Amino acid sequence: MSIVKSVSKKMKGYNYLAIFLLLLLVALILYGVFYLIDKKQIELFNTKVVLEIYTAPWCGFCKQFESGDKINKIKQNVGSENVKHYIDGDPECAKNMQKYNLGGYPSIILTRNGEVVNKYSGPREVEPICSFYNSNK
Repeated sequence: MSIVKSVSKKMKGYNYLAIFLLLLLVALILYGVFYLIDKKQIELFNTKVVLEIYTAPWCGFCKQFESGDKINKIKQNVGSENVKHYIDGDPECAKNMQKYNLGGYPSIILTRNGEVVNKYSGPREVEPICSFYNSNK
């Protein structure tokens, strides 16, 4: 009889261990699922707005716009990671100009996730462009 009781006690120990491991596995799976869902929602809400500036070296309006280091001042004001400057002749410039249906230089737009949020049509000066960015982000 003592052998049967000994085996029975060992089996109960294995049952508890199996239940514990199963609960641990379920908890890890649920944590992973909720973490991924939460991370995806955070990414959706935290997508940043990017100020995209398109210029051409041969364009007189662009030369005037770029004078006085305006583009770098804009980058300093709104954060260089929030500004992309495309110059005519770059492959991405032509592709994006066509994608966003931009007709000329200089063009300034705001994008979020590759979609146009707003197009800028005001004066090509640092303060109005920064205000435009800040009011749309």
